[in-house]
Amino acid sequence: PDENKSKCLAVKSGSFTSDVTELANINLIQTPIRIVGGNNIKTHSFIEVSKRSPVYAPMDTELKGGANYYETMGSQPVTKVQYLLSFNEGCDLNFWLDHIVDVPDKIKNAFPVEPRNDSQSVEVETLNIKAGELIGYTNQEGSARFDFGALNLKGPQTSLTSDPRFKDNPIVKTSNKYRYATCPYDLYDAAKQK
Repeated sequence: PDENKSKCLAVKSGSFTSDVTELANINLIQTPIRIVGGNNIKTHSFIEVSKRSPVYAPMDTELKGGANYYETMGSQPVTKVQYLLSFNEGCDLNFWLDHIVDVPDKIKNAFPVEPRNDSQSVEVETLNIKAGELIGYTNQEGSARFDFGALNLKGPQTSLTSDPRFKDNPIVKTSNKYRYATCPYDLYDAAKQK
């Protein structure tokens, strides 16, 4: 364990080196942290693209978990199997991408054969993924969208942990996703952030 910690990279600007999708296709980026519908907390970014677009790994990393599932919510249900992909570089930086379809076989084969009816995460056999490697595509034509979230487990903690409306919420108190979410775009260097 100590040997692994000595190999850890600091979570900082420049940790992400590859664009997560084709920048020319992006219509909208919704940054975290936001409250939807009064009390639904979203700790991840939301990216809308103008057409079906490839999704790439933003850094050298390991796929550690996620879910393959059917999403039937909303006015335009996605009938393909979607993937929630959870990555970890072995230390304090975790990130995830959700609503991904048509993943490469090496990713598809890491998940259970039968998709779930929910996006509850499972652990998978660890896969090494390189920065810029194709990990799938956005989930539909037109206003295709996907989620992009990141955690810095060294902190600082999010504003949710001190906000009077949310600080006593049990999920905010116990879930790393709500305590240590960070803006994934802050993990790109200044040039890529532009």
